[in-house]
Amino acid sequence: MVDDFTAYIRSRGWSTEASCGTVRTLRVITAHLGATAPVHEADVRARASLHRHRLLQYLRDRDPLVPLPRTTSTLVARARRTAPITSRRRPGTITTRERT
Repeated sequence: MVDDFTAYIRSRGWSTEASCGTVRTLRVITAHLGATAPVHEADVRARASLHRHRLLQYLRDRDPLVPLPRTTSTLVARARRTAPITSRRRPGTITTRERT
């Protein structure tokens, strides 16, 4: 799996030197769990370095990743992103138009 991930990095044009911490993380995780075991996203996030998003994407593409459960905070964040901007104003605040 580590060799496949290294090939994945090269195929995307990313530097293998810059991703050595991520390769090390995958090596540790697969040594601990085994190459065929599902990997929990929380474990990768807790252990991975700067480029953990690359490792997460790689694992998502190959399907051994167990995603984080949706929590209230992620649902609230999604609702805030999709809510109309006018509804984001806190009650009791004065807009620029109301001041003049």
